Amino acid sequence: MKIQKKLFHQLIVGFISTISLMTMPARTVNATTANIAYQATNGCTINLTGSGSVWAGDNFTISGQAGPLSDGRYALIVNFQAPFVFFNSKVSLNGQLQPSASGTIVSGGSAMVFASAQVPSTVMNGPVQISFQIANSSGVQCSGSYTLYVKSCNAKAGKYDGNLLAASKEGNNCFIANIPTSIQSKVWIWNKGFYISPDLQCPSFTTSDTANCLFKQVPSTGFIQNNKFYVKRKFANWSWRCPQGIWDSTGCLVETAPFGTTAFAYNGNWYTTPISKNCNQYFSAGIAKFDGANCYIMTVPVGATPLISNAKYYYIP
Repeated sequence: MKIQKKLFHQLIVGFISTISLMTMPARTVNATTANIAYQATNGCTINLTGSGSVWAGDNFTISGQAGPLSDGRYALIVNFQAPFVFFNSKVSLNGQLQPSASGTIVSGGSAMVFASAQVPSTVMNGPVQISFQIANSSGVQCSGSYTLYVKSCNAKAGKYDGNLLAASKEGNNCFIANIPTSIQSKVWIWNKGFYISPDLQCPSFTTSDTANCLFKQVPSTGFIQNNKFYVKRKFANWSWRCPQGIWDSTGCLVETAPFGTTAFAYNGNWYTTPISKNCNQYFSAGIAKFDGANCYIMTVPVGATPLISNAKYYYIP
């Protein structure tokens, strides 16, 4: 690939002692991660150091060293590609070449490469590919690429009613909303969403434990048959001597699980499944709705992780 003379007039080639970021109203992110080496077919390597990740709206700089290079004058070409993140015309680049010594690069020398940019505040989360090329009049001599992950709070959370909730950056997370005081101790996270356990309608002889309906501790001779709770009679031939319950030819019947529920024993206790589950109080309060198993509040954007902290809904981008 031939490099036009116009390109060389636009780029500064020579020794510079400092590289300054563009003047933009945004936070600056400096290079912090270890170098990443990329080997071109001609033996030239670009070692790039970058921040690893950057927030939408921030300035950032990626730098590196390219070499070995043959004699001559060189230009730096930097391309930003965003397969999953949209970068529009607001992205601006300031690539400069800094040889290891003033003047032209002698054979076997190296050059420092820098690229500064601002991430538009409107972009979504995702990786951005950045490619570097060092070229002279004979074409590209050295190339490399760098993956920068952009973090953003622009994606919205999806509420149970189909509406979307915007988020805003708070620290290193995306704040969605405050959790109402009445449910702060009840909200939990599953998969990518926030939930509340439903209210259970339990048989009159049981109490709700938020998951099932607790009857009582299993008696020493207790057993379950045909969805009924039994104990064994005290004497084999005396049906009227039931320590509790009423004899029904199977055993001493203590209670019968209502139609539509299931009697079971767990961890030393007798239970039934609930007659029904509902989220009526949460739905009427505009908080959640029943999804067939639990009270669904909202789901965070694709690729994000839900977080509860300080009585607030967040997602981690």
